Parts: sequence; structure tokens; C-alpha cells
Amino acid sequence: MRRALSISGAAAVVACALLLANVAMSSAAGPSAARDLRFAGIVPPRTSGQQWSKGSGDLTYHGGPVMYSDTLYAIFWDPGGQFAPAYEQLIEGWIHDVAADDGKPTNAFAIATQYGDGHGGFGYGISYGGAAVDTQPYPANGCPLYPGVSRCLLDSQFAQEVDRFRLSQGWPSDLTHEYMFFTPSGIGSCFYSNGTNCAYSTYCAYHLPTAQYGTVYSNMPYPENGSYPGACDAGQHPNGHKGQGSAAADAAINLSSHEIIESVTDPGWQTAWFDSVHYEIADKCVWLFGTLRGMPGAEYNQVINGNKYIMQEEYSNQIHDCPQFSPFLALSPSSGPAGRTVRIRATVGGLSWSGQVTIAMGSHPVNGSFVLDAYGNAWVRPLVFHQDRTLPPGNYTVTVTDAGTGVQVSAPYTIT
Repeated sequence: MRRALSISGAAAVVACALLLANVAMSSAAGPSAARDLRFAGIVPPRTSGQQWSKGSGDLTYHGGPVMYSDTLYAIFWDPGGQFAPAYEQLIEGWIHDVAADDGKPTNAFAIATQYGDGHGGFGYGISYGGAAVDTQPYPANGCPLYPGVSRCLLDSQFAQEVDRFRLSQGWPSDLTHEYMFFTPSGIGSCFYSNGTNCAYSTYCAYHLPTAQYGTVYSNMPYPENGSYPGACDAGQHPNGHKGQGSAAADAAINLSSHEIIESVTDPGWQTAWFDSVHYEIADKCVWLFGTLRGMPGAEYNQVINGNKYIMQEEYSNQIHDCPQFSPFLALSPSSGPAGRTVRIRATVGGLSWSGQVTIAMGSHPVNGSFVLDAYGNAWVRPLVFHQDRTLPPGNYTVTVTDAGTGVQVSAPYTIT
């Protein structure tokens, strides 16, 4: 299946053989069948040398809860005042934008609405909870220093600080609230005190509930480290150039999108939605971005609340693949006079890459052969068809059906 893989110059390639399930995860590996399941939803570095596949089959449900809604908080642990203002502002603005587009199918978070837990499901329902700078001094090193870091902390140290700061702000802990915990350049982290499985070589971010309160949080190291060039960067910066803070924020937003959607669909320790080799929703599509728009170096694939972002695709059981959006259809124009052949442009999202589709206006099939020529066809040439001049006036439902998966999208059309 043809697909736009990653960003310009990226080395990630789809459709490689899975790692054998009995191979232990090395410090340079990304998600594999034998990864350390103590730490959920890691974003592996792009420079790890691993070629990414989609895991094994669709996501399946394993009995645990999902998040029905998600109020997001951003904590910037920065006692030394290292963060550039643009870094904090852009990340906080992105959370506001995601909240403003609550419920719309036209961004990646809407894909999560298909994954419930038997009692309910994620209704999109993302809202902004707050953002604050944590000036608490860093504790002593919990792990050995390594290239590009001046402090190395363990997950237990991050988790303790997340809960300490959260409580000081009066912020809650439950399955409707999530904390994104950002640290500045030079702050490293490892899974183990012996210095194995560390930021930039094993992961760029991960999510986990804290041991004491079960607080849903994500460890978000600064995405730029000169000793690991490009390890955690999507490669495109629609909101600014490197060195200004905004380019690093573009990278952090992509990593955050990975962790947030995985927290929603599997907030615990691999208890809800993942596939047969423990890949979660974002693991199956990591470093895949689909069709891009914009100038080289500043390309984007999401427009959220009118602002441009670069975010990875997410896995959809509906189409057994990685779209940018939940299925949707938009028509231009959405009405036309009776007795005329009106040219209609159909923007389609969330269906199969290069998939053949059929179109109907009400119960009347639209003649022609139609193939989506980009992922979901949202950002390139729309499908074009014509209103049948023989149809009488009335309100119609235009339906586009993915011939391969049977998934349908629809939109109203009026013949006047």
C-alpha cells in the first residue's frame, strides 16, 4: 500500500518484519514485542535504527478502563528558568486549540472515539485544565549522567514531583485528568538506576500512572539534545526555526499527541487497548505523518482551531491503517439548482490510502470511478463529481463508501 512515510529526509520505513517476541529491548530500540511493559507508550527515537511496522493486527480490548474525557495540564519543571517563552506558549496554545476543536473529526484525536471500555468511550472531550511553571529544585541524580545531560532522574522522581506539584495547585487525580510534565534541555531520565533505557536512546517520551495516586502523566524530555541529533524531532517546524523555542515546541507537540491519545485509550499499565504484541494506538503509527502541506522545513498535516501543527497519524480499527483524521466528508458547494449538472468537490478524510470509493446522492449512485489519491484525500486534490441534472429538488445525503473497508462518510446536499 502506497503511503507518504515521514518527513522529508526521514529514514523510517513501513512494513518491516516484527522483532522476535523473545528479544529483549536494548537501550536503542523502540517499541517491540518484548519492550519493558512497566513503561507504557514510549515514543521511540527516530534515530534508533529500527524500522517501524504497525505491530500485529488491530487493537483489541483487554478489560481495563479508558478515559471518557481528558482535561489536560502542562507542567514545566524549570527551577532555573531555562525554557524559552515561545516553548511554553506554543505548547499551551496547542492544548487550547485542541480543546477548542473538541468533537470535530478533522484532527487525529477524533480517531480515539472508536475505542471504549464496555461502559462508555472517549467522546473526544479534551479540555484545557491549566499550565504552570514548577520551580522546585531538582533532586539528586537517580541515574548516571550521559551525553547531553547535566541531570539524570528516574521515573519515581518524576512521579513524586508530579503529585507534589499537582497537590500544591489543588489539581485532581482521576481518569478524566492528565498531566504533561515537561523538562528543559539538559535534564535526562532513565528507566533504571544503572543508566539503562534512557531518554533520547530508548524513548523521547512515555506515559504512566504514578505509583502513589494513579495520576495519569507523561514524562516529556526536551526534544532537542545535540548528542542525539534529530532523535525526537519530527523534522518539520511549522511554527518557527530552531533556536527560538518554537521549533522544539513543534517537536514536543508531536510527542505529546502520541502520549495523550495513548493515555486516553490505555491509561494504565497495558490494561485497555493494544494489539497482540502490545503496541498501543500511537505506537502502531509512530513517525508516520501522511500527506503534508506547506513549505519544506515548515510542513504540517493538522489545522486545529485555525493553527498549523505536525502530528503523527493514529491507528484506526475502522480502516486497519493509520489516518490523520476520523472519517469525514465536506462538500463544496453543498447545494445546486435542479436541472443543471453541478460540479461538486468532495473533501474526504479518514478513509483508505489510494482506496477506491463509491458515491451516492440519496439512493442514486453517482457514475464514475473514484480513487482517493492521498491519505484520506484531505490535503490534496479533492474528489470531483457532478450533480445529476435529472434529480428533482429536495434534501439529499451524499455518501462516500470505502470499497475496501465498507466505512462510509456522509454530508447533506440540497437541490433547489
